[in-house]
Amino acid sequence: MENDYKKKFYKKWWFYLIVIFIILGAGTGYYFYTAHAAGKMSENNFNKNISINKEGTVILKDKTKAAVKVRSENEIYDEIHKMANTKIVAEDNKVWGQIKITPEVCNKLIVELSYSNYADKDALIKWLMEWKNKNYSSSVEIHNYVWSKLNGNVGKATELKK
Repeated sequence: MENDYKKKFYKKWWFYLIVIFIILGAGTGYYFYTAHAAGKMSENNFNKNISINKEGTVILKDKTKAAVKVRSENEIYDEIHKMANTKIVAEDNKVWGQIKITPEVCNKLIVELSYSNYADKDALIKWLMEWKNKNYSSSVEIHNYVWSKLNGNVGKATELKK
């Protein structure tokens, strides 16, 4: 009799333990899925959720906001800085990190900046739109702007890579 009670007790707790692990696993999976889905915005998805008027102002549609997490200014500057590093030559050949400039990365940053209240967001969005359109002529200016915002003292951009 006591043995049956122990079996039921252990079955019950194993069941609860498995349910807890399933819930934790599903919650963790959902968190990482939404975090990464928001970080990757294809051109098609970008065009469905965002439009840009003639003045260059970004107009967002309501559904986009739920998936957007706006990072700190320094995190945004750091990402743009690493993108600019792929296009510039530094005066002392010191480059700290690189991120490939792609339409998806530009789209993600444009959306994030659009929801921010950063004073320089319009300039940053303008530059990201140039990069998205494969115009890298302002990369030295962009690099040195975000580099100064990050209090850079090594690696100032002098020219575009050839």
